[in-house]
Amino acid sequence: MVQAFISYAEADKAFARRLAAELRKRGIDKVVSSDRLTTPGEGWASKIMDAIVNSDVVFVLLSSRSVQSQWIGTETALALSKASRGGHPRVIPVLLGPNVELPPLLRSIQALKLFDEGRAEEELDAVARSLKAGGPGPPSDTAHERQAELSFISASKEALKAEIDDHDAKRVATTIKISTGIVIFILFSLSLVVTQLLWLRTNYGELFLVRIRWHWSTLCFYVPSLV
Repeated sequence: MVQAFISYAEADKAFARRLAAELRKRGIDKVVSSDRLTTPGEGWASKIMDAIVNSDVVFVLLSSRSVQSQWIGTETALALSKASRGGHPRVIPVLLGPNVELPPLLRSIQALKLFDEGRAEEELDAVARSLKAGGPGPPSDTAHERQAELSFISASKEALKAEIDDHDAKRVATTIKISTGIVIFILFSLSLVVTQLLWLRTNYGELFLVRIRWHWSTLCFYVPSLV
């Protein structure tokens, strides 16, 4: 049975589901993706790697969002590395828009244009026929294999760094929000106090002066007697 893996960004889930439906219509029933490999609490990294390695074809969905994803780059590099060794999985870039540029690792591979419905139908038919017939994958290439492995390592490091940077950025943003809230609260409280004092001065200014004079005279009268 032919197994297909779909690599996509979360924002492109609708396209991934559409592609999976099109593949099933053509007799490729075993279609897997990262969101269907694990349940809450399970580790997903090893399962994704196993799914890619054991697939006959990997479709990499490319959009303006996914080309920025470090994890999509990691999955692509892993698939290319495995393909360069054993001829499979076949890696097929899938363009989701006319203005999406192929990443460097995929520029030598003919892309499937899913946004062009008429052409996509014909290309998917051809891919399905080839897969079910057991068509050969790309030939082994030592230089390409080395490049893919290096890209896989680099993408993994970049993905980890991006995750750490994102965590740090969120922590800094949270700290700034809390600090800003405290400052706003203090300024608001001070403004209320100043407003209240101004109101009292405007409406009871003479009374305040009388009370201050009375307290002062009382103090001047009793202090010498205590001494």
